[in-house]
Amino acid sequence: MIITGAEAFAEDSWHTKQICEVVFELVKPCSRCILTTVNIDDGSQHPTGEPLTTLQSFRTDEHGEIDFGQNAIAKNSGLIRVGDAVKILTKKQPKQYKTVKSTKPQIINPEKETTLLIDVNGTKYLANNQIVILAQLEKHGLKIPYSCRAGICGCCKMKLIAGEVIPLTKTAIKEYGVILSCSCIPKTNIKLLLS
Repeated sequence: MIITGAEAFAEDSWHTKQICEVVFELVKPCSRCILTTVNIDDGSQHPTGEPLTTLQSFRTDEHGEIDFGQNAIAKNSGLIRVGDAVKILTKKQPKQYKTVKSTKPQIINPEKETTLLIDVNGTKYLANNQIVILAQLEKHGLKIPYSCRAGICGCCKMKLIAGEVIPLTKTAIKEYGVILSCSCIPKTNIKLLLS
């Protein structure tokens, strides 16, 4: 639901709300994934990872999750419509967030798509500098392990042997050349090792 007429992030302090006769309990903030950065018309990913990049700078919790909005549970059934008034029944103490230095990637020319090569375990695949590595390899039929697709779980990790990538999240590049393929875009031709 999109609610208008409230201050930004006012829902952080709401505990229960009512729309017509339906009461909703706001149970926890909604951690957002990489899908918020994907254009639903063509499947391309925003080259700088927006809106997650900006949200990460001021909506990151102690576990590294990026929150936006609230998960709500309807406590009863009823009919609600677009334009219905919202009544806040009870409030709660809002979750606290830390300020994180922005990791907004620097892209030389985000408007210019460049054809690149991704080498995985010695096999080369055509790629570009606009879409995350995981999605590009999936298009070529590779089965890459993944879960969250948001740079949190670490299932899609690969070893970067050569080349450069653009990280879309703070957690996309790990120690010892390990990257998360769900949250990195190739900047140059790259060579990866998938174990």
